[in-house]
Amino acid sequence: MIINPYRFSAAAASLNDGLVSFWSLNENTTGTRTDYVDGNDLTSVNTVASSITDPIVYSRSALFTAANSEELTITDASQTGLNPSGSFTASCWVRGDVFASSTSTGFLMKYLTTGNQRGYALYYNTGFTPNRLSVTVSSDGSFANSTTAYEEITLSALTWYHLAIVYDDGASTIDVYRDGTSVASGSHSGGIHASTDDFRLGNATFGAYFGGRMEAVGFWSRALDSSEITQLADETEPFYDDVIV
Repeated sequence: MIINPYRFSAAAASLNDGLVSFWSLNENTTGTRTDYVDGNDLTSVNTVASSITDPIVYSRSALFTAANSEELTITDASQTGLNPSGSFTASCWVRGDVFASSTSTGFLMKYLTTGNQRGYALYYNTGFTPNRLSVTVSSDGSFANSTTAYEEITLSALTWYHLAIVYDDGASTIDVYRDGTSVASGSHSGGIHASTDDFRLGNATFGAYFGGRMEAVGFWSRALDSSEITQLADETEPFYDDVIV
């Protein structure tokens, strides 16, 4: 699908620039979740449910049950534009029912330690005290050339958070955003490895599955600026309705 930029409200127009994929996750289904931009539809592994309980942006959320090893994925061979060589942004709304202890819970990633296929990962690590909201990226798939930025925080269960990764290749920076504010930053150069792993929502390939709700996941081929991330952290932002028309 090609998005018509003239459809967007003035406030939301810039968020259309560089938009690779957008998954509302508001479908009333346990099956495939639609990409409203470019055909990167996500397969439901082990039946990710749909919930009308306490949504944040839309009327429904994708509901992941960690005990069932549920995730939403697209294979590397099937995806388009989810292996950025340079700057990118990925964002999502998440609400954990409970977070696994002493491990990493995955929100969004294309990252596999086996075979040095690390690309990028957004996850919550309870293996540290204090706990860490983390982003890891790698320039060549190896651990040695990976960068992790993290905020020391204990995320509350049953609470919605807007989370984002922003990698600015020109500035050589990686930022973690929570609820519209950059909460951690690191220096990273060399771009992002084109991982052959699946693109995944709800699974840390090096940790635990996510248990909870997720909505409004977006992926951009550029580094969104802080004002644009602030827009996305507002659940009433017009972009969210415009993009799925």
